[in-house]
Amino acid sequence: MTVPTLESPRALIRRYGLRARKRFGQHFLVCPDTVAVSVAAVDLARTPNVIEIGPGPGVLTRAALAKGAHVCAIERDADLCAFLRDDLGGHPCFHLVEGDAVTFDYGHAFPPSEVTSLGVPSVLGNLPYNLTGPLLFALLTAHRVTGRWVVMVQKEVGDRLLAPPGHPDYGGLSIAIGRLRAPRLLAVVPPERFDPAPRVFSSVLELAPREVPLGEVPDDTRFLAFVRIAFQKRRKMLRNSLRGFADGARVDRALATTGIDPTLRPEDLSASDFAALFRALVEPADA
Repeated sequence: MTVPTLESPRALIRRYGLRARKRFGQHFLVCPDTVAVSVAAVDLARTPNVIEIGPGPGVLTRAALAKGAHVCAIERDADLCAFLRDDLGGHPCFHLVEGDAVTFDYGHAFPPSEVTSLGVPSVLGNLPYNLTGPLLFALLTAHRVTGRWVVMVQKEVGDRLLAPPGHPDYGGLSIAIGRLRAPRLLAVVPPERFDPAPRVFSSVLELAPREVPLGEVPDDTRFLAFVRIAFQKRRKMLRNSLRGFADGARVDRALATTGIDPTLRPEDLSASDFAALFRALVEPADA
């Protein structure tokens, strides 16, 4: 089936009178070059299955379908869902889910038989600025059932994901994502490439799954809580910043076991350091 196309993303939005909604944090991408960069990074040669977060007017969707993708799109705006059903609903490789991508079950986006034959799906999307954190943590819970992520985020968030230990932008999100995913900057996108234009720059990132995580942990959920607690007091030394997770004596023993300097601050530790420290704190108690 031929994918419906128009001469430009901006023309698509204007022809159908589509409007971004502030309460959903919507800014429609209207730059064909940025669309091409995002879709090219999804790695359709590995698997055609793609989960798209927030398709909006379907600009990325059309480009992905034109490249042979099988798209499961998650959209919570009822008006945009109605448009997408009318415009793309007849395409055999397009499936629309009207719902919240934060609570979506990514492991059931495609039938098990299709995942077995075609591979785990990639993730594509321009993440709403007001939901970027919750969406990234939702994707973390789906780490094992998703392949490469290609997402657009506010540049400030992108800088945090790319920051190395010791950098002012480095923090809990850097560790939580970086332990499991290898981030790579694909493009910096200025405001004028959206309709309406946001007040900030954006970044397109590729987050490919690491073959080996930067440190194994026995419980992913508790590890995320551990990292959050540590960075609540990021300027304090580790022996103090970790007191919210365990008592002082236990923290001191864990630091001694791992050989990590207790006078360091959370921002000085790598993801593998955090994983080792977490194991030292929880495994004796769970044994």
